[in-house]
Amino acid sequence: FWLEMTENTVTFEQTSRSGNEHNRFSAFSIGSPVCFKIRSDGDPCVVNVGEGCILKLNTVTSIRNCTYICPFLFSSESDGIEPHEVCFLEGMQTVTNVGLTIAGPRNFHLHVGSVQDHHGEVWIVNVFGFVDKSACSTTEISLPAQKINDTSVKKRKALTQLDESKQKLIPETKVKDSENADSSNQRKSRKKLSKQKQRELEEVLAEGRTQAESRGEILDATDEDASKEFSNKPAISERRLDGGVIVKDIIIGGGPLVKHGRKVSILYEGKLEDGTVFDKKQNKRSPFQFRQGTGQVIKGLERGLEGMRSGGERIIKVPPKLGYGSKGAGPVPKNATLTFSIYLMSVGGSTRYT
Repeated sequence: FWLEMTENTVTFEQTSRSGNEHNRFSAFSIGSPVCFKIRSDGDPCVVNVGEGCILKLNTVTSIRNCTYICPFLFSSESDGIEPHEVCFLEGMQTVTNVGLTIAGPRNFHLHVGSVQDHHGEVWIVNVFGFVDKSACSTTEISLPAQKINDTSVKKRKALTQLDESKQKLIPETKVKDSENADSSNQRKSRKKLSKQKQRELEEVLAEGRTQAESRGEILDATDEDASKEFSNKPAISERRLDGGVIVKDIIIGGGPLVKHGRKVSILYEGKLEDGTVFDKKQNKRSPFQFRQGTGQVIKGLERGLEGMRSGGERIIKVPPKLGYGSKGAGPVPKNATLTFSIYLMSVGGSTRYT
């Protein structure tokens, strides 16, 4: 059921495998909000982004309370992108700031987990977004979308103006006598202009730093000081945190600090007590990303990551009550103690495909 792309239009279509429903099809034009339902018991949802428009998906909501964790996946055969985990859903959960942006013309698939190994449970999710007008003819996929900030443009302009004003103040070693006879008023005017441009540059730099700190993309003052303090220290011994989580630092990183609300990118391997690997993510090109403290991962993992710095490696041992508890999940049995080997790639930033 591959659809022909229509200019300035985004279409969604999914075929049910159960035979109880007809094909679901929706079309959205530029300027329209997007809302489409996707089921895990249907074929992958085919999305066609027509030429001249951009699809921005920002929210995914599950409307059925299933007992296992389900991934929301993105893939594109034409771009060679294998199924990529955009986010995870658990129970009746809403995930915001999904940040999936696709410029047309392009075909891709959206998937919602699988029912083969989960006792027939069916996930149903609603996907929300917006169709915008494309500003250029090139196509791109961005996961998550990176907003263009004009602060960097202002910064470059201010630096250029400051450099030009300083060049006017550099004396020439060989000039004519007439050129050395500038009046004092002219020299004062140039100095005043230079100071004014310097102030403008400082204001632009301060504004850019404030905006970047609000997004968690750069170190704040305390992070910088602490980074110098810890970057050369050896790993410390094993220690116990509140709730029974045990952490052991293998390498202490020197980058930004994991804090509540910050976006983190990690590589990990999860094992049971008998050494069985129940989950892992080791591809540096597509690390596992989530926002700390928002409940996108189990509580024990969030608690174990708190205070870690990018570039660091840590072993986190999670007790059952802060893991999957008495119910378990998928390959994780009930009342299982979990051990995670974590490498923290970055704090802030994004993964981007072009």
